[in-house]
Amino acid sequence: MANVLKMFPQLRPTDGEVGIEIEMEGDDLPRIDNPSWTTHADGSLRGRDSAEYVFNGPAHREDVEGRLWNLYTVLQQDAEEMDPSDRCGVHVHINVQDLSYEHLLNFVTLYIILEEPLMEFCGEQRVGNPFCLRIKDAEFLLNVLISIKKNGTFNIPHLNDKIRYASLNLTSLPLYGSLEFRGHRSVDNPAPIEKWVDILLRLKDAACEFENQVAILEQFSMDGPRFVADVILKDFKKDIDVAGLQDMLWDGARLAQEFVYTTKGGRLPEEPRQGGRVIDKDEAIANIIIRARRRIAERDNNEGF
Repeated sequence: MANVLKMFPQLRPTDGEVGIEIEMEGDDLPRIDNPSWTTHADGSLRGRDSAEYVFNGPAHREDVEGRLWNLYTVLQQDAEEMDPSDRCGVHVHINVQDLSYEHLLNFVTLYIILEEPLMEFCGEQRVGNPFCLRIKDAEFLLNVLISIKKNGTFNIPHLNDKIRYASLNLTSLPLYGSLEFRGHRSVDNPAPIEKWVDILLRLKDAACEFENQVAILEQFSMDGPRFVADVILKDFKKDIDVAGLQDMLWDGARLAQEFVYTTKGGRLPEEPRQGGRVIDKDEAIANIIIRARRRIAERDNNEGF
């Protein structure tokens, strides 16, 4: 199947893989314009010289750390005060132009499953924030994703400003060929942003390791949260080992299940039966999760990663 670049003919091929926008409030923040960064005004921010610092063109993943340290070195030297308030966020674009349609859907599926603990990682002030809404805060976002699968394309009218302020912003797809992740808080040093970018790139890489979304959810149903830890996150599993993690992941799987099991035209992949009778989609999906949790409970002490 065609990749994202071919799905949106208006896109220009982009070489870099990561774009970053950092909102910052403060006093006497420097205006930066160099090969790595440029500065935009942002009327939603406060402070005498608040600013939004934006990558000057996408970066390769191995160059992200250098660009971030370049910015924060200047800020720490030249700004009178940095104030990364609750109004400030970090928006990360991950280039998906090279992904196939199925691998793009895989990326979205993994993010849905992990969204709640990922947002905890991003900062408690970002949880429930109206500028980076989680799917559990605004489930109409899930309906948009289900519509995408029913129509078999991301090129649908739902991709407008109504979903721009989701933590996973899909409106950047037809504009840049990227997924925008709006969840992270602004910070006064680059290390948390580096880690966040690395986690998102790991999700992108993991998305390409599965044939489709059903394969992801079925492996989750077999192995539970340990699948997320050992197969998806790998080296980053300790970074999101937050309180209540296991329940968050099961809740994420439940949110993802209708999206995962929707096919073009809105049908389940096959007509589900139980005890000789045809059962509806909601019951079929619920049974998958119930059986999976029983298997995990029998095998595991359920004590986290």
